[in-house]
Amino acid sequence: EEAIEKYKKATELNPEYADAYINWGISLAGLGKREEAIEKYKKATELNPEYALAYSNWGISLAGLGRHEEAIEKYQKAIELNPEYVEAYSNWGLSLYSLGKHEEAIEKYKKASKLAPDNPSIWGQIGWYYYANMKNYPKSIEVSQKALEIDEKAAWIRCNLAIALLHNNQYEEAKKEYKNTIQLIRAVEYSDMEYGKNRKRLLQEYGLEDLYDAKKVASGKLLDHINEII
Repeated sequence: EEAIEKYKKATELNPEYADAYINWGISLAGLGKREEAIEKYKKATELNPEYALAYSNWGISLAGLGRHEEAIEKYQKAIELNPEYVEAYSNWGLSLYSLGKHEEAIEKYKKASKLAPDNPSIWGQIGWYYYANMKNYPKSIEVSQKALEIDEKAAWIRCNLAIALLHNNQYEEAKKEYKNTIQLIRAVEYSDMEYGKNRKRLLQEYGLEDLYDAKKVASGKLLDHINEII
């Protein structure tokens, strides 16, 4: 709120201060005031029609309102202005995913990965899409492992790998990765007491709710392995 007052003052002193409008919009978006944020990003583009960041942030706020088709138009504009805008490609992928266009979403993430090959989050997201929506478990495993080569402590990516291994009938490997995921969660963020009190919630937050869902319909060997893990 204090920051917003400063940006407002800055634009009063200099009505053509596009950066102030951008930052004002970011602060509003952070407060959940996406419609107001959009107005600030729009103003920034009026002052500077080639401001790729303004279009990208505009798209993010539109996506937050569920207006993904409109958001994609803004990401496209941002990329026209800056063809190497990694975040715009990633966010474009997210909106496509939300629209159920999973293969197109992966293509945008692949483009982002070419521009930022050392970004584990991009590879991790691709791995998740292969698992969750395309049921291509071997490919999900391959891509998730690539992401972990970049950042071995990314618990959510390791969790995705474990889920893909489980569904690919690689039970022992899945068990190992679930244990690694839990160790990472405990080591990085939570004390033993906090983990013990919030175990199920924490596992679900990191994507392990898939295990609980699978357990409801599992039988035989798969059920045995799930029980060993949770």
